[in-house]
Amino acid sequence: MKLRKDCRVTGLRDKYLLVIPSGDGERNLEVNAGFHDIWEAFAGRNFTLGDVSDHLCKEYGMEPEKAAAEASDIIGLWKEYGLTEQ
Repeated sequence: MKLRKDCRVTGLRDKYLLVIPSGDGERNLEVNAGFHDIWEAFAGRNFTLGDVSDHLCKEYGMEPEKAAAEASDIIGLWKEYGLTEQ
């Protein structure tokens, strides 16, 4: 899957906004630095659940089982908010 190209994370210092275009304007969600870092790691490329899980292990020192659960939650939220495309 891929993250939508028309969505972006923008920020200044430690404040970040996820900008989600829609038919009637934009929706802005405040996100944290961790979200920004993970988004940037996968923006513009194809990825799998395993890729996100591996990233969490490498960058955040998570155990594989915990990382897999967190990756599943992250991707689930991205799908729920319509941030992914196939």
